[in-house]
Amino acid sequence: MQECREFSFKLFLLVAFNLFIQINGFNISPKPNMIFKEPSLKVYKPKVRSSYFGFTLNLREQSIIVGAPRAQSSLESQRHINETGAIYKCSLQSGECAPYVFDANGNVHVERSDYTYDSERKDLQWLGVSMDGGSKETDRFVVCASKLAADAVVEYLAHGICYWTPNTLGSEPQGVRQIAPLRLKSMQLKLRNGNRVYYYSFAQMGLSVHLTENNEEILIGAPGIYTWKGSVIRYRPRVEEDFGGLSRRSSDNPGAHKIVPRQAIEYISEIPDPENWGQQNDSYFGYAVSSGYFDSREPHKIFYVASAPQANLQSGEVYLFSFILNTIIIHRTFTGQQFGEYFGYSLLSEDFNGDGLPDLAISAPLYSVPGSYENGAVYIFLNKGEANFELSNVLKSGNSLPGRFGITLSKLGDIDHDGYNDLAIGAPHEGNGAVYVFLGSSNGIHEKASQVLRSPMDDLNDQSMFGHGISKGVDVDSNGHHDLAVGAPNSEMVYLYKTYPVIRINAYTQSLSRSISINQTKFQFRACWSLESTSNQTDQQPIKITLKVDPQVKRAFFSENINEMEFDAIAVPLPTCKIYDVMVKFSLPDIFKSIDIEIHYALMRKIPDSEVFCDTCAAINPRDPKFSTEKISFSTGCKDVICVSDLRVSSSGFGKSFILGSTRTQVVTYKIANKGETSYLTELNITAPSQMPFAKIPSACRLQDNSLRCTLYKGRPLPNGAEDTLDIAFDTSHLAGESVTIKAEAFNTGNELNPGDNVLVNVIQLREYSEVDISYRQLTPILSLENDLGMKEIKNLVEIRNNGPSKIRHMKVLIHIPISYLVPNTQSRILLVEYNNITINATHNNRTINAVFTQNNTVIIQNAMEISSTPQIVENMQGMDFDSSKVGYPVEFDPGNQPDSSETDLSNNFSNSKRRRRATGDIPDIEYDQLTRWDNTITEIRESLSSLVSIDKTVMFNCHNPADALCIEASLDVTNLEAGDNVVSILISYNVDLNQIDKILTETKDYFVITTLIDVTKLDDEEGKTIKVHKSYPHNIISKYKLAMVPLWVYIISIIAGLLILVMMTYGFYKMGFFKREKKEELEKLHRRSQREEDESEQRLT
Repeated sequence: MQECREFSFKLFLLVAFNLFIQINGFNISPKPNMIFKEPSLKVYKPKVRSSYFGFTLNLREQSIIVGAPRAQSSLESQRHINETGAIYKCSLQSGECAPYVFDANGNVHVERSDYTYDSERKDLQWLGVSMDGGSKETDRFVVCASKLAADAVVEYLAHGICYWTPNTLGSEPQGVRQIAPLRLKSMQLKLRNGNRVYYYSFAQMGLSVHLTENNEEILIGAPGIYTWKGSVIRYRPRVEEDFGGLSRRSSDNPGAHKIVPRQAIEYISEIPDPENWGQQNDSYFGYAVSSGYFDSREPHKIFYVASAPQANLQSGEVYLFSFILNTIIIHRTFTGQQFGEYFGYSLLSEDFNGDGLPDLAISAPLYSVPGSYENGAVYIFLNKGEANFELSNVLKSGNSLPGRFGITLSKLGDIDHDGYNDLAIGAPHEGNGAVYVFLGSSNGIHEKASQVLRSPMDDLNDQSMFGHGISKGVDVDSNGHHDLAVGAPNSEMVYLYKTYPVIRINAYTQSLSRSISINQTKFQFRACWSLESTSNQTDQQPIKITLKVDPQVKRAFFSENINEMEFDAIAVPLPTCKIYDVMVKFSLPDIFKSIDIEIHYALMRKIPDSEVFCDTCAAINPRDPKFSTEKISFSTGCKDVICVSDLRVSSSGFGKSFILGSTRTQVVTYKIANKGETSYLTELNITAPSQMPFAKIPSACRLQDNSLRCTLYKGRPLPNGAEDTLDIAFDTSHLAGESVTIKAEAFNTGNELNPGDNVLVNVIQLREYSEVDISYRQLTPILSLENDLGMKEIKNLVEIRNNGPSKIRHMKVLIHIPISYLVPNTQSRILLVEYNNITINATHNNRTINAVFTQNNTVIIQNAMEISSTPQIVENMQGMDFDSSKVGYPVEFDPGNQPDSSETDLSNNFSNSKRRRRATGDIPDIEYDQLTRWDNTITEIRESLSSLVSIDKTVMFNCHNPADALCIEASLDVTNLEAGDNVVSILISYNVDLNQIDKILTETKDYFVITTLIDVTKLDDEEGKTIKVHKSYPHNIISKYKLAMVPLWVYIISIIAGLLILVMMTYGFYKMGFFKREKKEELEKLHRRSQREEDESEQRLT
């Protein structure tokens, strides 16, 4: 079952890959046009695994050189050697491959040599592990076997070897030279700092090889030198003067015995010592190598590049350097970004952005994306001049499979002829393998691949490693575009992909008139098309042309109700043009809409999805446009074809600030005036934040993407001097924050004289203002000391209401409850309120609000609802330890000023509760503004009490002055207090000791009033500018005497007496006839007579 699921998943991947190819194909043939296989030859050792035919490739104009580093030898001289590796030359004409032998010798055993190890053991030598060469058969070619070993008596020495030939013209390499500079016996082991190190012993020279840009030097990586520090070997020619012998005497004067010198070329190997520049152990310097003319200041000086993928704590480094004597000078270091990504596994230099300077591509095939592993990445560094580089981008496959993207990098040249060199990247472990093609540009390499080639092998279990070998781009079919070869070493196959020419179709339309008048019924336009190509094989292409006129509004037609025309044509380098007639049906509402004339084109010869290469086919860059559009406008009476209006926007309704909650909607009136030429399709676009939506959409407006677009002037043209107004209602009920911005922009289909005044931006500052009422209700009536003594509970209900208009987001309620009374003219305090039994039950929106009790900024009770029934020692009370079980007594006094024992027996009960008097420093400093607030508070308290008690006979006990009373402060945090009926209810209860109050009240004092002070502050407004509080204070009155109460029977008798008096008065009026009609008429007659007499008297006087 598991195998079935795996097969289904792989089949899905295969289908997805094929679809990906079709979608992302460009100008490389989607399928290989030639396939090369390892030839079936007689070999002398059994083949037990893949030969890795296609591991490395060198594509030339007439052949492909293929490396197979695990191949068995077909040479009789090597019949006893296991997996020598082999090089094959495959003809592009015949498709046949044959061995291309660089060394026909078997293992070499030299009995004795004084200076070098000359024995050679070629088993598993990996011939073909690396190679490099040009694109022509006349160019140099070099190939290496990095594991060739020399047998010593007690050591196994893996030196490696390279072979090079000046050309590949013949069926066998000619003039082969060996490069094997690491065989000196004296250099195999060395003593460094008292330790024996393996110097050349395991160099593995040839793991990487590179022919330099000047085609004169060979750069060879030897990552195993000096305990795997690694080094790079430069193999180069050196010219020396050779005077020869007697055969080269001067012919001018034979008797003078003058020798004629000649130049002799000698090849030398330079092997820098990695210790000279402090190369790290086990860093594998030389794993990959390259070169280029990197420094713009020295354009003819070649610089070298090599990688050390295990350096920098296995993050990897790449060095740009030059050779000098026995060391190198590092000019620039590139570092990897991820631990273990193998930064520098492959690298190459190429000019990707067309600035003439070579850039760098450095691969890290073990780079991992989150959630996966070994996905791979390629870093692109652009050369900014003077060998300064900038990381341009990091290329990734975009595939989650562990494909090791970047195992191979290859130069393709400019395959699409856009003027920029392109790059191929292999991901051989992504399924059966893949090759990604990235195009260059003026900004460097594009981040997304233009095309992906995937293994032609259908069996996903094959693991063909397609893309491990990728050749450089070479034009093998003379069509002017580079082709490439891809190796699949685990399948022992090489695939040749040819590249199609890239052409450009230039198609356009041109109206024969600048505009269309209102009365015009037809017009003409010209359509032209041509071909642009750099290939001599694509000088003409059949294309399909589609013409469309006014496809959206449909006011123009080629014939009756037909606005589209399609036909076949031939595109050639010279433009082909035709003239077409178009009929017009004028519509006044659409005068501002231009008529679009479109020309679409497509190639009729598609790139075939087959192995057969189409010599006459071409590709179009997918980034090129596939159609062209021209617009022709109606004549509008303006100076030019397009009117130039001068729209101006202003507004009223919103001031510079807005009080939150003051209104639920706000209407803004916009005025749009035109001071220029006629404005067609004038519209106003209004953008407001999401927290202030539009309350109502006017009929002339429509909502688009949180913006309101409104048609002005009823859709008619807005002439010069005209204006229009628009009322927009905004919903302000959800506003919050510090400010809100509304943007209004007027626009039309024409041009604008002054674009600046088309836009109006209103920034409204948001302010908060709230009026808060604090009211209370006494739940405990007035207490009398004649009736009650001992501990009594006092309850008050406080309500806090926000009368608006703004919501209070965060408010702190402070409740000050006095608990200890300061005896005047003494330092003694009398504890009156049992603070441990103080409870505050606060609710808001059916939620309980916890109160935090503090004294002197020290929290003493965390939760007001949790009341301890056991004594607690509280370190508060102005710095003294207080036993809350002994409430109701003075707990702080001066030993020299104790109360008289005749007045109280407290000293006997609390002899162990005596405390030293507070130091002066314990009394808080009182600022002037505090005194002012206290004076205001005590004035308000006196005014509220004046109607209840006689102030002169009252002892006021409150927290208005910290020096007069010791207090407990309770704080409540209230959030989101809306304006209206939503209130905060606070039930305050505590026990008061009436015995102590009875002792405090003297002969001149009859009342003791306990006042709870309540204050409200906003946490974001310490100065109180946005809140106004109307306070009333909970007063609890304790009277020395019993207050006289009016008996209930007094009220009953008074009511009855009042009713009797009313009845008697009504009866008296009745007896007097007041309610009779005759009496009423008589009174009216007397009134008329009196009025007439007054009138006659006035006439006589006149």
